[in-house]
Amino acid sequence: MPYEVRDRQYVVNDWRGHRLAPPPRGHHWVQVGPDYVLAAIATGVIVNMVLNQ
Repeated sequence: MPYEVRDRQYVVNDWRGHRLAPPPRGHHWVQVGPDYVLAAIATGVIVNMVLNQ
């Protein structure tokens, strides 16, 4: 996942409000357009995706 998208402005801190599962330690949810990506904080490796259609 590109570093630019992992910037704090895209990180979803209110994951409950977005009906997302709690992120495991070392991961966070990132909003990309209408979709959500669960990514490792250190590496940006994508672990899960929630696509809104």
